[in-house]
Amino acid sequence: MDLSALPDNTITVGERSEVPGLLVVLHGSLLMPKIAALISAGKLDAEKLPQWIAITAPSDQDCYSPWSATSVRTEAPNFGGLGQEFLSDVVLPAVEKYTALTTHTAEDTCPLTLLGYSLSGLCSLFEMQTTCRFDQYLLASPSTWFPNFVETFDTSHVRSDVRWCIASGENEGNHHPEPLRSVRQTTDTLVEKLAPAAPNYQRLMDFYDHHKGLELRLQRLLNFSFGA
Repeated sequence: MDLSALPDNTITVGERSEVPGLLVVLHGSLLMPKIAALISAGKLDAEKLPQWIAITAPSDQDCYSPWSATSVRTEAPNFGGLGQEFLSDVVLPAVEKYTALTTHTAEDTCPLTLLGYSLSGLCSLFEMQTTCRFDQYLLASPSTWFPNFVETFDTSHVRSDVRWCIASGENEGNHHPEPLRSVRQTTDTLVEKLAPAAPNYQRLMDFYDHHKGLELRLQRLLNFSFGA
């Protein structure tokens, strides 16, 4: 991936925190304003969160998809399948760069957390099954319906000590065509495959659809991870 062609706002960096660790937020331009609103409303405690970096992909369809696939919506472009490149060329180098600048534990470690939503939640799961660089994975409504993803999901590289949490809604997929309609079933299947390999997890459900429940899911995920 040509890093020189990426927009300047691809990566934004939060203020240093006294809390050890680094929170990496994919879909940054969408999720960070919602997290800021939760903090302003007193629903999250900013002092309990580590330093964050927010990463915004120039194309969600390309950069968050693990491989090429035909779009499931007639008005949307096809999936470009650049997820591996985006992770290896953008996300993981940013993690290495900013880990050195964050607050570390007394043992001089930096706990790493990856937060993703929808397609970037899918990309987070793809990272988990390939490099598994992070200690925690926070997954809001991950697009587990993506063609052949759950069927081929491989836990052999997943570390048994990672913590992970999926927050999604009971009404996700309703009024959508397949494969989106089956997202609840594919997420159930993913949890069944992943849980034996990494048993430290939670599955959180609400009664909203894919979009309306996002703020609640972010709040619950960050509370799971940091007690915020």
